[in-house]
Order: sequence, then structure tokens, then C-alpha cells
Amino acid sequence: MKTSNLWLVIFAATFIYSCNGGDKVLLRLKLNLNKKIDLKYRTLEFAENENGSPLKTEYIRMTMRVDRIMPDSAYQFLAKCDFIRITNPGLLADEEYTSDKDISQLSEAGRHLDEQLAPAIDSLYQFTINKQGKIVKPISFAGGKAISPEYALINLNIFQINFPVNAVGVGEEWSNESDLPGSIYKRKSTYKIESIYDSTVQISVDGKIDGAKADSKSFAGRYYLNKETNNLDSCKLEIKDADKRLTVIALAAK
Repeated sequence: MKTSNLWLVIFAATFIYSCNGGDKVLLRLKLNLNKKIDLKYRTLEFAENENGSPLKTEYIRMTMRVDRIMPDSAYQFLAKCDFIRITNPGLLADEEYTSDKDISQLSEAGRHLDEQLAPAIDSLYQFTINKQGKIVKPISFAGGKAISPEYALINLNIFQINFPVNAVGVGEEWSNESDLPGSIYKRKSTYKIESIYDSTVQISVDGKIDGAKADSKSFAGRYYLNKETNNLDSCKLEIKDADKRLTVIALAAK
């Protein structure tokens, strides 16, 4: 066999091997003190009879920073909301609410919403996630004061993956279950490595959110992780409830 052809065979074999699970990764967060993460969080809620038109949309921009690396190697974050945009015809009619609008530009419904959201925009938040991706201290106001759900702004259980104990390769799965803070719900998730390529780990997820006295919701989507830090680059999830409503959540972090 000619040398040039031999190299081609070796290259092809190596490529196929890496794409079919030869590569394994130990998923652990690897962040530095004062690491800054800019998070963009979008939600769109649809109803089956709305012909694809969203009932409401939300866009939240939040800046996070690693404030402390704890003795057990968990990361304590401080976070601040920079901007909120909401469209909700049922609440705001044709008005689009944005947190940077002067109050004189808002309708009565917009001013009422602004009053509700003011604590969320003006506050500093904190939460702690360990290296395995588990939320060990849920989101609260800085200083540890408990926070009501309407001021939590983002769902950390969607933002962060609970990683498996061992290294995983393409095609491998793991599952976990967690309580959703401040609710009667549990989130059961099954993750699967779809690809490990260049700087990205692609992971699919599906599962259910349910409670003993509540209708369940199913969800499915994909996460894209930075291979070096195992931190989220982006994700998109679709959540369906018993009334056939669909909520799409998209996140991007950098």
C-alpha cells in the first residue's frame, strides 16, 4: 500500500473511532475565581390552538461571577440581572415591556409589572454549584435571604447539568432526580452524550417534571458544553404540559 493511502486509512480509522465513543470525558466544572459568565435566557410559551404564535415571550440577560471557591471545591456565584424584555398580550396587550424604559413610557399594566420586577432587577443573587454540577445552595438574595419564585428569574436546574460520577463517551447515558426548590415538583432527567468533537460536548436530555398532586410535564432538548471547562455554551429545551402548552427555553452563555 502506498504511504499516502496508508495515512488516509489511519486518519479515517481515527476519525471513526473518536466519533463512536473512543473518546471519553470526565464532566467536571473547571472555573477560576472571578470567572465571568454572561447568560442570555429566552422563553417562549405556545398554546396548541395559537397556530404557532407565542402567548408570551421573555428575554433575560444576567451576568454571573465566581465569587468564592469553597473548601469542598464548590463554586459560589454572585449574579445580577442586566435586562428584561417581556411580551404578553394577555397582560400587556400590544405593549412590549423592557426594564430600561422610563416609567412614563409604560401603560398602567406595564407600571404594575415594573413594580413587581424592580426587586429582581435591583438585587444581587447568590447560589453555589459543586464541580459535579449539583446545586448545593439554591438561588437566593446575596446574604442568604430566601427568594420567592417570581424573583428567581432563571431556573438553575435547567441551566446546570448534574454530571455522572464516571467518565462517559459517545452513546453513554446517565440519569438523576432532583427536587425543584420552592415547589412540589421533582425533575427526572436522562442525559446522553451525542458527540465529543473539537471544543464541544453535545448532550441530549429528556425527562419529566412532576409532583404527587400536580400534572406532569415532559421535556427534551440538547446542551452544548465547553470541553475544556464543562461549562454551558448553549442549550435549547422544549417543555410540554398536560394542556398541550409548549414552552421553549433557549440559553447562551459565554
